[in-house]
Amino acid sequence: MKRSRFSEHLFTNLCHARRLIGASRDDYTITAPHTSLGGRTLWEYHQPSKMDQTLNRTILKTRS
Repeated sequence: MKRSRFSEHLFTNLCHARRLIGASRDDYTITAPHTSLGGRTLWEYHQPSKMDQTLNRTILKTRS
């Protein structure tokens, strides 16, 4: 996580800091697109596609 995200905030207490940091982490993981992932979010990148799942099932069936 970038430090600059939090350099502008004054936290009132530890609970407040945890809430803001957790929300920022969720935003970074779920909604922020990453150029290194082809414009996808980290969450989208880690979701297996239906095509991948079908291919994996086919490979497993041929091995057994």
